[in-house]
Amino acid sequence: MAKKICLLLLLPLLFLGFFYALSYKIILLIISPLILIFIYINRRNSKLINQTIEECLKVIQSKYELKNLDIGEFKQMTVYGIVSFYSKVYHIEGLGILSILTANLGFMQMFSFVINPYEKDLPQMNYDIIFMLNKRVYLVEIYELMIDNKNEEYKSFLNKIEEINKTLSDIENFEVKKNWHSILLGALINKKCGTKLDQKFMNLLAEITKIYIEYSNINKKLGDEGIVKKISLIDEFGNELIEKGGISTDTFKSLFGLEKTKKYLGYVLFGYYTFKEISKLNHGNLK
Repeated sequence: MAKKICLLLLLPLLFLGFFYALSYKIILLIISPLILIFIYINRRNSKLINQTIEECLKVIQSKYELKNLDIGEFKQMTVYGIVSFYSKVYHIEGLGILSILTANLGFMQMFSFVINPYEKDLPQMNYDIIFMLNKRVYLVEIYELMIDNKNEEYKSFLNKIEEINKTLSDIENFEVKKNWHSILLGALINKKCGTKLDQKFMNLLAEITKIYIEYSNINKKLGDEGIVKKISLIDEFGNELIEKGGISTDTFKSLFGLEKTKKYLGYVLFGYYTFKEISKLNHGNLK
């Protein structure tokens, strides 16, 4: 009798154990394909970002020499020991500083591509691209950090960017809220879409880079006085971003603190500290 009672008591436990083991296998069968799909999307997005960067670099290298600069601790910055931000800085010899920031957050990949033209009086050109699984956001920002933004060459450049923007009129806009530095925008392309337009936008970014580089070729190199003014303009813009706020700047301040963010903008993203060091080698009277 005692054995029968024990068996009756054990049967529910055995059933629960069997059900748990079966459920565990079922869960694995369901989750495993999802994990594989997630890995595939992550790798595909990262590959596309790298290809886009390479295409834009090829355009720049067709006209200018690129020198990869040592940025020390800023080459890789890690948050909470998990997420890393990778940066590269190039001297575009005869034009200025190019900075590239990439990050892979698992479900989201992003990159920023910024040309800061210290040696010619061009606008700052900034690409901010975000991939979130199968969704994309493309931002192209032209900031008028210039000594003279009224000349015909610049107007012609803006017209070409606007013509490209018109070809994208059937693609949904990504909402960009106005802020204190919106007044400095000479042109803005802000679109969101899916993966079907990946190749289109990779080609488009390379084309905009080409238009910018061609525009730079018809601009004369600045003298020392002009270079000092350009450094001052971009330096001031960076400092105001830190003081008045900006989406990326505020994110960096929360992750890395105020002082490291100041150094990151100066040595990497806008590169005014970096260019000052380069300029001392080429222009003895720069201060």
